[in-house]
Amino acid sequence: MRAAPAAALALALVAGVGCDLEESIGPGDNRMPAVVGKTATQANIALNSRGFTPSYGKQAPFDSDDCRVVVQKTPPGSTVRPYSTQQIRCVVRVPALVGRTADDAESSLERQGLDPKFVNGPRAARRGRCRVVRSGGGPLARPQADIRLRLRC
Repeated sequence: MRAAPAAALALALVAGVGCDLEESIGPGDNRMPAVVGKTATQANIALNSRGFTPSYGKQAPFDSDDCRVVVQKTPPGSTVRPYSTQQIRCVVRVPALVGRTADDAESSLERQGLDPKFVNGPRAARRGRCRVVRSGGGPLARPQADIRLRLRC
């Protein structure tokens, strides 16, 4: 069992052994790691290991392994206040949907943590016979983003 930080420092001083004070009482490195390009899971680990908390804003990742970090507010290598919250943004890949049935497109988007929005088409009970003819947005989207779908039945 590891001794409490103050107790570890006291023991080191009494024993006459040198002690790395920064390692004993706080995070080891207060520089911001580079997290752009990593998955949200990898970014969380990198930030947490240095004592920082990630913040994704209003759109937290649905699946941290599918979400890639594209923006970090604090530049890599910058000195950051210990135990601070760091703002980052990640995106998920929008699956190819044109030609798929409305039901299939809807379930594919929901698995990615995205919200399908049908701009035309019948009620949910009749969508199984409809095909997606156009998908709004680009190949990447923020978690929980609305993806607009146009159908042909």
